[in-house]
Amino acid sequence: MTSFYIETYGDSPYSSDSEQMAGLLQQAKFEPKEKIEDADIVILNTHRVKRSAVDSFVKRLETIKQEYPYKIIIVAGCVAQAEPERFRNYTVIGMRQFHHIVEAVEETLHNNIVKMLDIDEMPPLNLPKIRKNPCLEIIPITREGIRTVTSSKTRQPILGNIQSYPKTDIINLATTAVKEGVTEIWLTSQDTASYGFDIGTNLPALLKELLQIPGNFKIRLDKCNPATLKHIKEDLFPLFAHEKMFKYIHIPFQSGSNAMLKEMYFGSTKEECTSLVQELWRIEPHLTLATDIKVGYPSETEDD
Repeated sequence: MTSFYIETYGDSPYSSDSEQMAGLLQQAKFEPKEKIEDADIVILNTHRVKRSAVDSFVKRLETIKQEYPYKIIIVAGCVAQAEPERFRNYTVIGMRQFHHIVEAVEETLHNNIVKMLDIDEMPPLNLPKIRKNPCLEIIPITREGIRTVTSSKTRQPILGNIQSYPKTDIINLATTAVKEGVTEIWLTSQDTASYGFDIGTNLPALLKELLQIPGNFKIRLDKCNPATLKHIKEDLFPLFAHEKMFKYIHIPFQSGSNAMLKEMYFGSTKEECTSLVQELWRIEPHLTLATDIKVGYPSETEDD
């Protein structure tokens, strides 16, 4: 039986993609392996679009090729989407094409290099999957496209163009997962707080329905950007007092300097970020806060 190994680079939305690729391949009678040396096919699923991370990934790819010259390697994710020319000798699967992994593998096994880069599809949520953790269901509630920002010095691919999944699809998947014994549901996105803006709903409306699912489980939210979080805080924050909500939130402040926040186009101020946390802690004093801080921005001063 032909075997495969998947290596994932990036946040939890992309771990979910890898789990679904594994499920689809297993359904098609390919055998999953835990170690790269045991597999016939190596799938590298990467979603880091910063230049340094891309270069690091390319070095990793070259190392694998040197150490395992006879293995079939497939490159998946947004790095492949943004810079397919760097991987012209490999089968490439874009970030919205991972549900075609079986076709891509079969073509590659027949010595056909394929490029699947269409960004118009929304991959289904209800695909088979192999959970890395049988107690954890990771549900991507939005999908992102790729756009390119160009300045006089750089041409940088970044994530954008968020599209939300219908509430019913997410609720059905969560309900099935709980029936299968899952005790943790992670709602994940590049910006979970932006869910539903494009389809006439929002994150609090989704959560209220998810919290009504019978069963012993808890819900955790992925990253919520302050620029969008502030628009839903009145409806969202009280939900953290619910017994089925993890007392945790990830709000990337990015900087403590308003000058830097303005220059980096994050759409929020340090005062707004501080206010969001204070409001949350009034509702749920034991809530854990995670954040991201960028340092070393080119125009950043010591005062910043």
